[in-house]
Amino acid sequence: NRSLQQTAERHDDDLRVLHRVVDSLRTTFDLKAQIQTLQRELQSFLGTAHLALTYQDSPGGSLVRITGTASAKTKDSHSDHGTEGLVRYVLDNKTPLLISEDFLGTVRKLEISSVDPRIMSWAGVPIEFSDQTSGVLTITDYNQEDRVNGRRFGLLKVLAGEVGVAIENARLFQEEQKWSRQLAL
Repeated sequence: NRSLQQTAERHDDDLRVLHRVVDSLRTTFDLKAQIQTLQRELQSFLGTAHLALTYQDSPGGSLVRITGTASAKTKDSHSDHGTEGLVRYVLDNKTPLLISEDFLGTVRKLEISSVDPRIMSWAGVPIEFSDQTSGVLTITDYNQEDRVNGRRFGLLKVLAGEVGVAIENARLFQEEQKWSRQLAL
């Protein structure tokens, strides 16, 4: 009985976090602010881990990486972030990836290059957009293995869908503003 109650409480906590995050994402069309909101709202289970979103700026275009603190365009997988090889793997395979232990051994087995050897655990979930571009929502932890377990990975998968909708809305809003400015000229 106690075990069922604890499981129910964890699910309730997850649903509360998900609800808070979705509500927060709807308050702005600024992608960086959305990622900062995600980082802040998920801090309870992220701990020292870093949340990031990497997405294509156009079909076949370069990758843009947004974290709670910075944004940078990456030209190839040899950037100093050390996660681009992992992101490319998720983008190419269109499947979520969770590496919660033996990080370096796992990336060797998967033949993923260009990773930061200081990473202890990593999770990435693909996001598909209507314009044929895609992205990856990631959690990187340099301090602890198993930061993202199965339950939290499931929550990340659900959040990736919500983030995808928020990004689509932000892009549409930005396009509409650009079009309005052009009409005003």
